[in-house]
Amino acid sequence: MLINNFNEVFIQILILLAISVSVIAIAKLVKQPYSIALVLVGLLLGVVNSPILEEAETFITLSHVFQVMIISLFLPILLGDATLKLPFSALKEQRNFGSQKG
Repeated sequence: MLINNFNEVFIQILILLAISVSVIAIAKLVKQPYSIALVLVGLLLGVVNSPILEEAETFITLSHVFQVMIISLFLPILLGDATLKLPFSALKEQRNFGSQKG
């Protein structure tokens, strides 16, 4: 029983990984930042009630180990990647724009 439940959760997590890889591929094809696309699709999956991913959702929300892994591994990678791709000229313009207002 426990092994069967683990297999179902594992398959559902693989489905989520396949969805995320597909989202990244589509975002790169349309030349948009994939980190934003991943957040939007994740939000959509969180809002929509999907019986296919129900057990994976329960595992993700109730497992402290999984939550720590997300916060300590995946979130810094996404934020770091987004920061490295940020054009510094736009950041400079925002800084100069903010100092002109004050």
